[in-house]
Amino acid sequence: MQRVVGAILGLTMLVMGSGCATITRGTTEAWVVESEPAGAQVRLSSGQTCTTPCTLELKRKNNFGVEIEKEGYDRVSTQVVSSNSRAGAVGMAGNVLFGGLIGIGVDAASGATKELRPNPLVVKLVSSRGQASTAPVAVAPPAPTASATAEPAVSAPEPAVASTSLDPAEGYAVEAARFAKQYQCSEDVALVSRENGREIYKTTCPSREIQIECWTGICRMH
Repeated sequence: MQRVVGAILGLTMLVMGSGCATITRGTTEAWVVESEPAGAQVRLSSGQTCTTPCTLELKRKNNFGVEIEKEGYDRVSTQVVSSNSRAGAVGMAGNVLFGGLIGIGVDAASGATKELRPNPLVVKLVSSRGQASTAPVAVAPPAPTASATAEPAVSAPEPAVASTSLDPAEGYAVEAARFAKQYQCSEDVALVSRENGREIYKTTCPSREIQIECWTGICRMH
């Protein structure tokens, strides 16, 4: 009887001393994290860090938070959870053969029946500067440049030009010529008509022929 009890105690101590769960699976696993682009800084809530792509040996039974950060890209925060796995269940069944209820208890306590998810963790980083637009961009036509052969545009007529020294009896030819020059037209003005003190002259501009009306000391575009 004593031999049987001793054998049982010896088997029990052998199972417990061997760690049970470590016989088939172990209590840690290699957890992999990758990013696109690579070279991102990874920080775990447990305090561990690495630079992608990297691998950390972590306890199977612990949940933890992950932060992934790279200059010029949005920071990514996520969670990795410990959950039961099919491989862990198979491992526990193997340990039952060695340790019975003791093997089951050790597996449950050590986390050997669990696995980390997701593993690997693969993250595609998004640029914080935004993506370049592929939409067509409207381009304003170039401003016209001065040319020796270009015809200068005739400016819109300003308010009439007054002359305080003009004598209606002498006619308005001088004032009409001065008005024409102001608009880059020929100063060689020709009288078209004269009636009741009102005189109309014509002259040629670079783009067209115009008429100038002068009356009561004032000349304007006709």
